[in-house]
Amino acid sequence: MKKLINVVIAIVVIIGVGFLVYQILPEYPQNFVKSFIQPLTDSEAKLRISQVQGIRYDKLDNATYKTILEKYTSQPAWVYEKDGTTEIVTYYGRSATITIKDVEGHEDHFYIKEPIKAVFKISGNNFTMDFYVKEILFDDALKEVALEQLYSGGN
Repeated sequence: MKKLINVVIAIVVIIGVGFLVYQILPEYPQNFVKSFIQPLTDSEAKLRISQVQGIRYDKLDNATYKTILEKYTSQPAWVYEKDGTTEIVTYYGRSATITIKDVEGHEDHFYIKEPIKAVFKISGNNFTMDFYVKEILFDDALKEVALEQLYSGGN
């Protein structure tokens, strides 16, 4: 009986330490870990993430957002959360290279090996997508250029 208690205590301590380490991780590593665990433990999250991944973007050969976002980025992470009646699916990727050149109203800018984030806000049958590079929110014109470059692999 004493051995069983020691084993249970050891398991609880390991789980506690793992949870504490997870809590102090920065946003991206924490979400990267969550993207593996969440679909296994939350069927609603798994369903919504796969639905968002399968949405087609008609401006790029009708490619899915999963294909566009993951094609030329590394360490993809998809995370789901619910905020009242709005559902949010967020994509995190690393090492994106995007060149902003000749876009009206914007200065030329080069992003090399930067983290990206796409936030899909779902309300009913409608969704919006906010796109970030290095935590900088892109407007619609820049978002379109960025998605095109992520899909095609470069400038």
